[in-house]
Amino acid sequence: TQWGGPPLPGVTYGPPPKQSNPLPWVFGGLAALVVVALIVVAGIFFINRSTTPTASLPTPADTFEQEDPPSQEPPSSEPPSQGVTELPQPVGGRITDPQSGLSFEVPGNWTVPQPADVNGPNPAPTQQLWSGAVQAVSQAKYDGEGDWIGNIYTGLLNELYPYSGAAGMGDTAKAVFVDFSTKFYQLAHETKVVEDKAMKIGDKDAWVLQFQLDFSKVSEEKGYKWKKENGAIVLMDRGDGQRPAIMYASVPDNLGTDVLAKVLGSLKPA
Repeated sequence: TQWGGPPLPGVTYGPPPKQSNPLPWVFGGLAALVVVALIVVAGIFFINRSTTPTASLPTPADTFEQEDPPSQEPPSSEPPSQGVTELPQPVGGRITDPQSGLSFEVPGNWTVPQPADVNGPNPAPTQQLWSGAVQAVSQAKYDGEGDWIGNIYTGLLNELYPYSGAAGMGDTAKAVFVDFSTKFYQLAHETKVVEDKAMKIGDKDAWVLQFQLDFSKVSEEKGYKWKKENGAIVLMDRGDGQRPAIMYASVPDNLGTDVLAKVLGSLKPA
């Protein structure tokens, strides 16, 4: 796995990016256009950074000052989550992520990784970061090198993803899904959207986009231990002027076909 890009779920630090994916067309032009907008915004960000005198560039240890998000709401006053040095540990069988405001039940034998194993050693400002996480190994050294993993991650949605409030959560969830799907998973697979609907987490408005990834063909050819993954992107609105919470989960079937449903059913506001 290469550093330099966002760490990706699947293998340890995630699998390399997949070369092509038809998912931008699953939801029509809107999600595809949002992803294009994200790319443009990221490009503008890096162009602007390249014109800054070298002497004024922050070191990796400095806190990055986010530019205004491409959304209709005012920018959040919350500090960026770049400096996560410790992930919350289970208490009473639950992970409570104080930064995102999400709490969920930890599946049996899943463990909290090191922050660098989730976000990388030097995460880019445009990268979605995670402030709560648990993982489990689906197959160690499945390709002779990396581990294929299951993951449940939580955090605040990166400001580069447009967010106009609770009424627009469905569009934002689709954009995140398309973006993640075009980046993650090198292995050939088919994708199916299982659910795409509003939900409640406690008394808070939320949205769940649940999907299934089918690796059966390549798994049978290579003798991998898993064939499918059940996954979900969940957004939870946190009120006016605040970035929403996000949970991203992807669970290979050899870790349990009921794990995702149990985690989704256990979600609570922190």
